[in-house]
Amino acid sequence: MGGGAAEQHGVDCHGSPDEASRLAPPLAGVIARRAGSAAGFVFSRSFAGPEHAWRCESLDAWLASVTIAAPDLAARNSGVADPFERQMVRALLAAIPR
Repeated sequence: MGGGAAEQHGVDCHGSPDEASRLAPPLAGVIARRAGSAAGFVFSRSFAGPEHAWRCESLDAWLASVTIAAPDLAARNSGVADPFERQMVRALLAAIPR
């Protein structure tokens, strides 16, 4: 993807377009994908429950959140406080080919 620090936020758990991960679903096509719907992964009820698709607004809210201490959420996110950095992450996600 070539985005430096912004790119590293997702690669640690989600892998890269060239190398898949078993920890988290691939990020290719995440924009407009229904939350908790990636094949081959089990999602907690609180994560997969909302019937929404990942959009820029919901991705921004997720990236800004801190979910390290959420006991029923397998996805761990330490949060991205900087709005510009979140914007860069969203731009990178949009640029990943499906």
